[in-house]
Amino acid sequence: MYDPYFGHDSSIHYRAGVQNSGLLNAVGVLRHVAKRLHSPQTRKRSVLIRRSLIICLATAAQLTNCIAAEIGDAVRSAIAQVSPSVVRIQIVGAPDRTGKIASQVTTGIVVSNDGEVVSSSFGFGGEIAAVFVTTDHGGRHAAEVVATDHVRKVVLLKTSAEKMPLPRWAEKVPAVGAWAIAAGRFYSASTPSAALGVVSAVDRVHGLAIQTDAKVSPVNYGG
Repeated sequence: MYDPYFGHDSSIHYRAGVQNSGLLNAVGVLRHVAKRLHSPQTRKRSVLIRRSLIICLATAAQLTNCIAAEIGDAVRSAIAQVSPSVVRIQIVGAPDRTGKIASQVTTGIVVSNDGEVVSSSFGFGGEIAAVFVTTDHGGRHAAEVVATDHVRKVVLLKTSAEKMPLPRWAEKVPAVGAWAIAAGRFYSASTPSAALGVVSAVDRVHGLAIQTDAKVSPVNYGG
């Protein structure tokens, strides 16, 4: 708008004045905030906040360590309870054309006091010359395959051992998300191996299996 008094567009000056005024107000606010931040009260409050945060972080770390320690104790206790029932199985094959004898090792679990052991059927598919079962105390016993479940991929062995320790069976199917421990006796007969995970799914393989993300292979159970 042309102003005859000023001889130019007064709206331009008005808008510029509003903008300058707003800028000055913003600068004033920033100066006020800076002044408050550098005040003794603010510095003292900042120190208290930092100390509180440090205390909270330390408490959280202690809580995490306590939870980890409790989980570790529970896992070790479970492995110790089932370990006497976990056996090492050596499968000796028949000699091939060159005279070499193949030998495989896997893990099994005792299912009866009179020497019955269940294991994966992996390694039992070929011609077998002998099967040996070694317990956690080092006892070595001959065994034979008495049954094979081709759906579950497991075999039932009968050993010459007597009064073998039985594991404590679960009273019900574990819920999805429950802790799961895979225990084996592959590397050493005296020391079990183990892997920790959770129950990922139930009623797998037509309701005959439970799925877990704990590291399990047909040969090396528990890692």
